[in-house]
Amino acid sequence: METDYNISTKKIQILVNSSDKEEKNAFYGRLRYFADECRRAANLVVNQQHINFNIKERILLYNPDIAYEFNQIDLKLSELDEKYKTTSDKKERAKFKDCKTILFENKKELNLSLRDKEASFYKNSGTVLKTKSGDKIPGNETSNPVRSSTYQLLSLKFPNIPSSILNSLHDNVFKNLKKDLPEVLKGNKTVRTYKSCPIFFMKSAIVNLQFNQEHKEFDFSFCKIPLITNLGRDRSNNQITLERIVSGEYLLCDSSISFKNNKLFLSLVVKTPKEKIINLSNDIFVGVDIGITNPIAITSSKDKWGKFIGNKKFLFDKKHSFQKQKKALQEAISQKKGGKGYNTKMRKLKDIATIETDYTNTLLHTYAKQVIDYTISQGAKIIKMEFMEGISEEESKLKDLVRFWPIRKLQSLIEEKASKVDIHVVYVDPYRTSQTCSACGYYEEGQREKRDFLICKNPICSKSGKKQNADRNASVNICNSDKIVTSKKECQISKLKEKKIQLSQ
Repeated sequence: METDYNISTKKIQILVNSSDKEEKNAFYGRLRYFADECRRAANLVVNQQHINFNIKERILLYNPDIAYEFNQIDLKLSELDEKYKTTSDKKERAKFKDCKTILFENKKELNLSLRDKEASFYKNSGTVLKTKSGDKIPGNETSNPVRSSTYQLLSLKFPNIPSSILNSLHDNVFKNLKKDLPEVLKGNKTVRTYKSCPIFFMKSAIVNLQFNQEHKEFDFSFCKIPLITNLGRDRSNNQITLERIVSGEYLLCDSSISFKNNKLFLSLVVKTPKEKIINLSNDIFVGVDIGITNPIAITSSKDKWGKFIGNKKFLFDKKHSFQKQKKALQEAISQKKGGKGYNTKMRKLKDIATIETDYTNTLLHTYAKQVIDYTISQGAKIIKMEFMEGISEEESKLKDLVRFWPIRKLQSLIEEKASKVDIHVVYVDPYRTSQTCSACGYYEEGQREKRDFLICKNPICSKSGKKQNADRNASVNICNSDKIVTSKKECQISKLKEKKIQLSQ
């Protein structure tokens, strides 16, 4: 039975492990050389892949039959997507999924025929794979000629960079380009360029990772450069992670090294086994509402009272305090024009910003963990949250929230921590979740006149005329909602806006 893994990144400061000053400077110089060459190499890949894309377009232009088939498949896929969204019949949805699978298979066959033509072009134009013996090639000229052509250029243009770095760098830049391409073609994004670039490397570049008894740190060799960790107070428990990598319990993945403020950091990508928690049911849901009076209100389908997580005082009052301190310093700085006092105040301003960031991150991690702990205690396997992009821009709730703390980061942390214990996170349409009575499902404008309470105006409701906590009410509605969404277009507020635009035209 295969083990399921989570992939996470640990940021660890590292130092060159040498007592000789000249040798240490030489090693640091070599790492800076790698970083600079990686930046140049990344931009070369971007440039060359842009050329490759134009070549692909040219091949399609001279093969109109293949281009026509591609267009037909894309049109059919779009039609199926629209039909899938507008029907709730399970049998019909299953049919649409089967049709989409067949179309994707047809598209794969077309891509293979196109790839053969690309391979033929690169071979005839003299772009043949020539690399050092023993190097790992990301693909080959028949399976992925576009990808291989740029790797060949890298190996020829940057012969002093180890292949373990070139391979990983090429792979990361290529993936980013592939991910950006749909938005670039729509004109929503420009092709990214690299002003700086980490030293990406394959996991095989880390050699002899072990615990150094003398320094009480972990040392290893990277491209024949001796490095050692600087764990400090180790609030992130990096030592435990490194110990488990050494023991083989955790798996090391391709990672990167980067410079920040003249310090060297290792972004270590690690595979950790998922913790399997028994007795979690797919039939029990947890609803999470992110609010202002109560930072988080959470309920489950078997516990409608739920609980509140966090306190407004610890979140918003503390953030207000940081804002006041920064404003006072900014006013003092504006009256100074250089000099020792100016530099001191600038340093204090940066320190306050760092403290604020650390405070917020710690709070978000704490809240996310409490959400997961509650979910496990309820035996739930599914967490539901509002799709925040689907909330109307006019809603003051969203404006107040994003002003003080990053909602999406909190949701991402909940997703991340949920994934570690095999709990699923889904997003629901936020339309009227905080304005509808959770007891009877009745909505009427004015039910929520005040932020803290909702008063149901349905005369036959058991809670008619009674004050209900607005955040708890919203969390129950989120928990009960079956309107699962994955994009802003699927949200009701977006559909209503689109309908309004169409009627006005």
